[in-house]
Amino acid sequence: MILEIAFNEINYREHNTIYFASIWKKVLKKQKQNMYYGLVLIIFGISIICGKNNIGFVLVFLGANGIMFWFRIYSHYQVAKRIYLKLIDKNVKEYLAHDQVSVWNLTDDYFHYYDYKLDVKMKWIALTGYRVIGNIIIVDSNVGICFILSRGEIGTQNFNEF
Repeated sequence: MILEIAFNEINYREHNTIYFASIWKKVLKKQKQNMYYGLVLIIFGISIICGKNNIGFVLVFLGANGIMFWFRIYSHYQVAKRIYLKLIDKNVKEYLAHDQVSVWNLTDDYFHYYDYKLDVKMKWIALTGYRVIGNIIIVDSNVGICFILSRGEIGTQNFNEF
């Protein structure tokens, strides 16, 4: 199967936004739980301190530590998101300047993808899996490259075949 896909800025931005969110989703969920545990520990610690027991200071310290850790991770997430969005903007400008199609060549022996700046030919064993998120497929490889396709780019029949 050979798929030729013209560059679409809206799809490209959507793909990358969904991909970024899928990477951070698990981390942010866990850190949000840690923040809630930290708040609960602080509340219990303060109530124990009011009861004239010094063990409450330990709970307040642990809770504050959890909240500070959440804040550091969330701050890192915001910085990473800002950098990622700048890279997306840069790539959009480059793709629009070159105005070429990307080609997905799927054979029995290998997977071949190429566009104006990337030409990758991999055996199927190098692809580690795929994820379907809504109307997009994210194909992961063991060399750190992922490939993203959407139903709107290739049509429902090709999407289901893929």
